[in-house]
This record gives sequence, structure tokens and C-alpha cells, in this order.
Amino acid sequence: MGQHFSTRKSQGEWGLLVLSETALRFRPTPGENWFDSLFRMAAARVPKEPLADILVPLESIASIELPKKRFFDFLFSPPFTVFTLRYRSGNTEHDLLLGADSKCELFRWLLSNLPVAKGT
Repeated sequence: MGQHFSTRKSQGEWGLLVLSETALRFRPTPGENWFDSLFRMAAARVPKEPLADILVPLESIASIELPKKRFFDFLFSPPFTVFTLRYRSGNTEHDLLLGADSKCELFRWLLSNLPVAKGT
């Protein structure tokens, strides 16, 4: 499991974060927050069409940036480590904000095989 964030302030969407021999893929798993569903009277707000996968070829990944740890992060931060994945598509560099369990094999592979920068 992992998360994709459109911005640092967004709640993020949950999905499967898969590392293959050629690419890193994020497949969104649309759903509704269980807490919101307790107080909802209408139908669930799950999209009717599946969201598109995010696919980043491994050879296009330039680096991974880890956030700087702050004092209250253990209380107010997401459950997974949120990191920025920098990759190139053509002549353009892109940032992808993802979250993954720091104890999982995928995260360890990223840290050991990509240049790591410390964020702000």
C-alpha cells in the first residue's frame, strides 16, 4: 500500500505502490474514508470510472527527496513516510509526491538504488 498526494496539504489517495524490474507504478484504489461513511446518508462518493495508473520507468527516475523531520511529525504527519520522487519525461523534470511504509522492501530499494536528498 502507498499514497499519492497532489500537494503537500492534500489528504492523498490510497493505492497500490508496485515496483517491477522496469517501472514504479501507483494504482489508485478508489474508496471512501470509513469515518465519513458513518455519518453519510447518501450513496458512496466512489468514482464510477477507475482512476488512471501512474507509471514511472525506473531509468527516468533522477532522485528521491526525503522530508526534513520536525518536532511534532510523529503526531501530525501521515502514517507513511512522504517523499518526493523526481523523474524526467522527455526534457521535462517532474515531481511525484508519494507515501510508503519506511519498513517495506520497496522503500528500502528506492533508498539504496537512487540518489537521496534531504528536503526542507
